[in-house]
Amino acid sequence: METRHITIQSALEKLSSFLESFLPILNTHMVHFYTEEIWGKLKSELQTELMAMNDTEITELPNDYLNISVSKPSHISPSLLQLMEDIFKHNLESLNVLDDLPSVWKQLDIKPLSSPIHFDKFMTVKKCHEVGALCDTVASFANYTASKLIVDLGCGKGALASMLSLNHGLYVSGIDAAGFNAHVEAGRQSMLQKTFKSHVKKARLTDEEEVDLSVRFRRSTLYLSNNFDIRPLIEECSEHFQQSFRHVGLIGLHTCGNLASTSVQLFVNSPESRFLCNVGCCYHLLDEIFDKNSNGQEPGFPLSSYLKSKSFALGRNARMVSSQPLERYAT
Repeated sequence: METRHITIQSALEKLSSFLESFLPILNTHMVHFYTEEIWGKLKSELQTELMAMNDTEITELPNDYLNISVSKPSHISPSLLQLMEDIFKHNLESLNVLDDLPSVWKQLDIKPLSSPIHFDKFMTVKKCHEVGALCDTVASFANYTASKLIVDLGCGKGALASMLSLNHGLYVSGIDAAGFNAHVEAGRQSMLQKTFKSHVKKARLTDEEEVDLSVRFRRSTLYLSNNFDIRPLIEECSEHFQQSFRHVGLIGLHTCGNLASTSVQLFVNSPESRFLCNVGCCYHLLDEIFDKNSNGQEPGFPLSSYLKSKSFALGRNARMVSSQPLERYAT
């Protein structure tokens, strides 16, 4: 664990130092290239090489970058190629701070679970893929940690919660800051249960024994802060579901802005939380401690003590740019 901590801090040091010289450009609006002469802040050799490229070569840069580890494009000049290689050396994979799921299962000796039924008729293809993948991952961690109660942060319409409940028999407490229509919620859950029972019957998954096919999902409208106490919620769920829960798993799919960092803080501060499985989004809505343009009362970045010691700030535009997948531009 100590070695892992050193690796992560070393990666933060390298990445933050590398980014600092580029942040003034990353946090620039397009119009500022004219009004503040941002173009002139680029190294002269980069300016020359970029101006010498045609439209097709410029358009192909994202694709060239994605393939730079296997081939070095001959049409890219030395300074630009060096910059692209330096950027590649500072991505998360190159910094050796990521583990893929198969390696995690192997390290923890976990046999991953899979869902027998997917609700493709109730979700878009993209949403169905996301919910299905996270559902199986959460269920595997829940089984490994013996956590029967799952707390879904920013649960939305409860698609992930319903999948976890129906496919894996887990109890789910959904938390969302926005209110919900109880009548619409009841209708949606009833429809899901009917569909699930139909799928189970067709697949003959219950020939040998009767299985409880009810949705074990309870929703609460709450505002989550950094000092949220999860214990009263566990007690309420124990009473509601008539079950005894001692610990929970924390999850979130598309936890927006500060909610992603709040979930990390909640996990660290709650001994009752056995695992955290979270997919954040909308990082442009994240409030920063050291960004002069952020004014949130509970900023979510940085959480790292090292970055705090540096008073490190990314800036809104830099977060906006980082949220855009290069693969989208490369196609």
